[in-house]
Amino acid sequence: MVPPLFQLTLLLIAQVQHNGVVR
Repeated sequence: MVPPLFQLTLLLIAQVQHNGVVR
């Protein structure tokens, strides 16, 4: 079972990396 906070952190990191790639 994955803690909500951990899942949210991964989602945030994924968004930041995606934004870095797009720019």
